[in-house]
Amino acid sequence: MKIPGDDSIHLLETILFGVKKTEKGIPVRSSEKQGDVSPSDRVEISGRAKEYQQLNRQVASLPETRSEKVAALQQKIEAGTYQPQGEEIAEKLVRSMLLDAIL
Repeated sequence: MKIPGDDSIHLLETILFGVKKTEKGIPVRSSEKQGDVSPSDRVEISGRAKEYQQLNRQVASLPETRSEKVAALQQKIEAGTYQPQGEEIAEKLVRSMLLDAIL
């Protein structure tokens, strides 16, 4: 004897696997439905991501320029004692460009 409206296989799928049928009769897991958020959903941030956030905050709190270094260079330039080495400047420029390309 079959009871009309009794879909025991569908009921079993829903209970065991969270599978529900859409309006078109296509089985869909309840976790795949858009807008279906379970109260047990949660997000965990990895330790590495937490470190990244902390470092990002520390960098953001640093001043954009190091005023004491700038002042020392200005004094050397004004006194005529600043002798930049072209090789050092080129090396730092290349290093900076490589870091920018990587990051």
